[in-house]
Amino acid sequence: MKHEEQLAAFLLARIEWELEKISERQHWLARRKALLREHATLLRLGVSPAEIALTVRQAAARGRLTSMN
Repeated sequence: MKHEEQLAAFLLARIEWELEKISERQHWLARRKALLREHATLLRLGVSPAEIALTVRQAAARGRLTSMN
């Protein structure tokens, strides 16, 4: 029985860890989606693509566009 309890504890910890990682990814994706929508809206409103590109570079420099990893 002890082995089953250890296995259950291990599996529970692993599941909780994966759920936390999913939550982090969802947060990152939501932020990224909002930023992309903002850029798309600006382009549709006629803002210069060069200006948008500059904004993207500035956001990356501030860490707003970092990877999920």
